[in-house]
Amino acid sequence: MTNAIEIRDLRKRYVVEEDRACTAKEALLRLFRPTTTVTIEALKPLTLDVPRGAALGIIGPNGAGKSTLLKLVAGVVAPTSGSVRVDGSLMALIELGAGFEGDLSGIDNIYLNGSILGLSDRQLDSLLPRIVEFAGLEEFILAPVKRYSSGMAMRLAFSIAAHVEPDIIVLDENLSVGDVFFQAKCIEKLLDLKKRGKTILLVTHSLDMAELLCDRVVWLRQGEAVRVGAPSETIARYELDAGSMPLEPWNDKVHRRASQRRLSGRFGDGRAVITRFALLDAAMAPTHVFGEGDPITLEVEFEAPRAIGDMNIACTISREEGYPVLVLNGVDEGYRFASPTHGRERVRIRLAPAYLTPGRYLIDVALCLADEGADFLDKRMQLYHFRVEKRYEAQLTCVASAPYSIEARHLGD
Repeated sequence: MTNAIEIRDLRKRYVVEEDRACTAKEALLRLFRPTTTVTIEALKPLTLDVPRGAALGIIGPNGAGKSTLLKLVAGVVAPTSGSVRVDGSLMALIELGAGFEGDLSGIDNIYLNGSILGLSDRQLDSLLPRIVEFAGLEEFILAPVKRYSSGMAMRLAFSIAAHVEPDIIVLDENLSVGDVFFQAKCIEKLLDLKKRGKTILLVTHSLDMAELLCDRVVWLRQGEAVRVGAPSETIARYELDAGSMPLEPWNDKVHRRASQRRLSGRFGDGRAVITRFALLDAAMAPTHVFGEGDPITLEVEFEAPRAIGDMNIACTISREEGYPVLVLNGVDEGYRFASPTHGRERVRIRLAPAYLTPGRYLIDVALCLADEGADFLDKRMQLYHFRVEKRYEAQLTCVASAPYSIEARHLGD
């Protein structure tokens, strides 16, 4: 078998209950009425080969099926149909803490995971100092893993995978949990593993990381492979699509369930629904590329079938590595707007100027009631990608200035 991974017509559907009981009374009432379910097409039929020693990146918006694909390859979940063949030892870093025994110490978990991959105690004895040093957990390695923070658990898991050297390493966005210094160490280690013939399967929102590490990139959208090809070409097409693709329609059966946020990247109670989003340049034309200091306008359109009180809009701009750099919140600025009683509403948030360091960014957008900030009407996570290009010789090291204003306008029925 020349391929490390062979995927043939792989498909995954989830069937979930439409309404889960939250109280004892609801549970009792449901005994006397039929249970209704909703089917989520997490991954549509996919055929793909990953050659031995290759690095494959998987990109796409939240809810595209990226994590589902990795779980199928790792054998964490069973496919609805199709098959996956894996040739060689595999270690998957899919969810933080997965594969760890919480009551065992960090050292015990190193030996446990190493033994599962077929390493002897003698081999692990020689690797132990390097694993602990790379993870930076010398002071905590004897503590139970259940006491670790998410970042500590991620560092230990990655360090184990990188040093026990399975034939195939599967990563699902774990690098975004660590600090920027540890992320740099991880990228350097992955490049080294790739040089030595290890196969890497990587889900990431960092398009820069995908371009740096990967030989090919798979772009998934709503469970379907839109394109498989060279990183630069696939990423360029993906960025253009992110700026022009219409938003997924609201599905009351799915998006009202907070438990489905990992599958859909969207949740809320649906009393107001985001229908359109765009980034506009100085000429108010849609774009996904800006220069340092350019004005940026975030345009959000939404619908509310009935009046629900004063509303608020909040947007978070994050580096694609995962850390937020700017939060725009209308209520914090003393701004709120009345919900429409019918038709569509448009809100524009103007950043002028927006001094962002060059790189790629993600945007989260949320609608909520002005007096109930934690209860989302509609929240879209990692809704939009955009890029900032270098313009000045002086190096910016942070968001230097981003004053903003908000305006709302009724667009009619």
